[in-house]
Amino acid sequence: MRKRPLLPLWLLLVWGVFWSSCAPNEEAKVKEVLEARRLGLEKKDIGLYMASISPHYGREQGAAERLRKQAIQMMQGCDSIQMRVTDRRIWIRGDRAEALQAYEIRIQRAGQVRVVEGRERIGLEREAGGWKITSGL
Repeated sequence: MRKRPLLPLWLLLVWGVFWSSCAPNEEAKVKEVLEARRLGLEKKDIGLYMASISPHYGREQGAAERLRKQAIQMMQGCDSIQMRVTDRRIWIRGDRAEALQAYEIRIQRAGQVRVVEGRERIGLEREAGGWKITSGL
């Protein structure tokens, strides 16, 4: 009876442990970026909001700046904004990630409250400064 070497099985086990330990860490980093965007919106802090957005957002010239202007307009037009994420799923593949999330936004303006519910599919990429939102807003 010939013994089979256990090295391939051992390498597979080590690789599996390494992969599973890295994935949650990257997922936490993606969640941090999504939360920074949410908090920036709620605090009406355009600096915090844009810190989560890639300068290459939308892949077309000027898309990030248009997004910045839209966010400023929304922030200035509201007395308060509250965003609650009701469901979030994150998929990571190498240097790209995708977040699918359901949300509820409560906007108060001139004493009136408007509630908007929806779903968004946000694309992210790992850049030199960490994960950044590249599409979906």
